Amino acid sequence: MTKVVVLRDRREPRDLSRKICFSRFDAPGHSIFNRRKIALRTFDLSRSQCVESIRKLMRLTDDCITGAPPMNRRMKTKKLKKMLGLAALSLTMLFPQAAQLAAQDQPKDAKPAEAKPAEQAPPKEESSATDHTIRLGGQAINYKATASTTLLKDDKGEPTGSIFSIAYTRADSKDMSQRPLAFVYNGGPGSSSVWLHMGAFGPRRIVTAEAAPTPPPPYKIADNSGCLLDKADLVFIDPVGTGFSRAVGKGQNKDFWGVDQDVHSLAQFITTYVARNNRWNSPKFLIGESYGTFRSIALGNYLQTHDSMYINGIVLISSVLDAGTLSFSAGNNMTYIFYVPSYAATAWVHNVLNPRPDDLNVFLTEARQFASTEYAAALMKGSHLSDAERSDIAKKLARFTGLSEDYIVKADLRVTLGQFRAELQRSRGLTIGRYDSRFTGPTYDRLAENAESDPSYTAVAGGFAAAINSYLREELKFSTEKTYNILNFEIGGNWDWKHAGDGGGFPGAPNVEPDLIQALISNPHLQVQVENGFYDMATPFFATEFTMDRLLLPGDLRQNIHLDYYNAGHMMYLHEEDHDKLSSNVRSFIDSVAKR
Repeated sequence: MTKVVVLRDRREPRDLSRKICFSRFDAPGHSIFNRRKIALRTFDLSRSQCVESIRKLMRLTDDCITGAPPMNRRMKTKKLKKMLGLAALSLTMLFPQAAQLAAQDQPKDAKPAEAKPAEQAPPKEESSATDHTIRLGGQAINYKATASTTLLKDDKGEPTGSIFSIAYTRADSKDMSQRPLAFVYNGGPGSSSVWLHMGAFGPRRIVTAEAAPTPPPPYKIADNSGCLLDKADLVFIDPVGTGFSRAVGKGQNKDFWGVDQDVHSLAQFITTYVARNNRWNSPKFLIGESYGTFRSIALGNYLQTHDSMYINGIVLISSVLDAGTLSFSAGNNMTYIFYVPSYAATAWVHNVLNPRPDDLNVFLTEARQFASTEYAAALMKGSHLSDAERSDIAKKLARFTGLSEDYIVKADLRVTLGQFRAELQRSRGLTIGRYDSRFTGPTYDRLAENAESDPSYTAVAGGFAAAINSYLREELKFSTEKTYNILNFEIGGNWDWKHAGDGGGFPGAPNVEPDLIQALISNPHLQVQVENGFYDMATPFFATEFTMDRLLLPGDLRQNIHLDYYNAGHMMYLHEEDHDKLSSNVRSFIDSVAKR
């Protein structure tokens, strides 16, 4: 026997009741039924009882209409009310299609009852480990790849963020305390680690074109001869908001999007990874590119001072430690000085100089000398510069930059990066790349004052995005419906640039030079290698040289900083020749520093 409990204050299926009893209940004067309330009651819904209940209902309605005594009518009407609910339920059980028809008769604008929001499941960590082999330097290296998420937690132990990382560890290492460990990331802020991962140091690499747009899919992914696995285990990290990393629980993006917030979150990830994998005694390296170099200095100093985790070496690829060296802000003449050698290299590679010097390195030495002496002195004079001096400087600047003297004079001897990239090849309808000035792309508005886009980024972005998304799912077996975010443009505009190491006084451009000084003084064994591209227009090499030369480090600590140069741009590994050179330099650096 099947039973159902009908509760108070629930509506009966009104339309269905009217269809059942239309000929008997629709007579004038007999709208006596209040169908809003049904008594709390248990009904027998077996087939035989449903049929019997309907028979009783029909007899009861006959009595109501044919004029039974008033008292009897009231009593029977009361019974009838109770029976109406049973009738509707009975027909629903006997004829399921009736319930469907009743539902279809509901008004179109009827709003369903709001469901209570389901409680979110607590965030959890995910992991996928796979085994692989790669040949490096003539030897086969077996390694494990672990794609995983690591929860970041607040002081109460509550999860606030989830960091996605990919770790490559050599399988045949017997003593992990002797095995170097490198943490690798890019910059932005807002960039994932895909560029250094799939372009420079990971075991698999996307094949790109030489200073030209990468052909469309299917993209070619090949073993990377520049992988660092023969010298160190590698952990590629995606900061919150990039890759698959995100805020979770009560965490918010603002908790991670800032100079110090970013440092704290990555420091927590690194200390967690080191503890879980028993790597406290391993030689440790930080490898960052672009803003990742800014991060590395602040992060390295924080790990040493806050967690007593000393770092063996830091690799700065296309670096910036003082953000003010990249700003063409009003009254700041230094940035114009820093960009002259980069303008000269770009004009040289595009063959717009007449005459074109034979030796690029000699030409750049002259450009450095001119920028730091005659040009700097002229800018310092400001409005006191005579017309003759202005004309002389414009003529020399034209020789180094490939721009016309007239354009330089109209710019008051101060040509911004955006203006240079738009003007240099304007006559050919081309825009110069920012990340790598060897790249060019078509100009939409040939009257535009500033460059409209960066052809060196758009030339490779699609290939890198496809490569990492397919590689993670197909080879590393990390399955997710999310799209790996290679570059989150929202982050940069919402970044908190305040840094505790900037010191007091009026707020200025963020600067981690004091962090580097403190890190070297605290740990005199720390070594820093700086990689510079001549065609890097995002972080000009002359600005980096200026930064390193004016650190005024005590004793012999300046000797802990080493500079290398490449005939390529911000991502020098996109140039095949320099890809191999970069790998060789970093591998030698890790090998020598780890053995100190």
